[in-house]
Amino acid sequence: MELIHSETEVRKVGELFAAQRQTAKILLKKPDQTGIIFSPNETDGNGIFYMGDVYNLQLQADLVVLSCCETGLGKISKGEGTMALNRGFLYSGAKNVVYTLFKVYDKQSCELTTELFKQLIAQQPSIEALHQAKLNLIARGLMPNKWAGYVLVGQ
Repeated sequence: MELIHSETEVRKVGELFAAQRQTAKILLKKPDQTGIIFSPNETDGNGIFYMGDVYNLQLQADLVVLSCCETGLGKISKGEGTMALNRGFLYSGAKNVVYTLFKVYDKQSCELTTELFKQLIAQQPSIEALHQAKLNLIARGLMPNKWAGYVLVGQ
């Protein structure tokens, strides 16, 4: 399913960083492919990111935002819990991960993510930034059932 507001979301976040004279590299997906798509790597040209790939990363990220549907869902493994994309990023070194528990709407996700990054750029801690972003959407009259699936795990 094509997420037509994904490009807008990424560009708006990039603009927020640029307005603060901070660097942000914008990586856009290819609409004729599926999955989480990044720029092709130099080894084999593959830019599709699979869940198993995340466990091989060594990150030093304060925050990873997984702005797509059901990124907190996965296979339940006895003794391990849910093996999902969000957990892989924590395992790989991300301090915090924003992910989704259920399907979220493309346009409202764009708005939530934009609000989240406004708060982060204003130096709010990740949990406070997500909370305030949600409050801002409520104040604007946006129905929570379209974006409330975003949650944060981490520090």
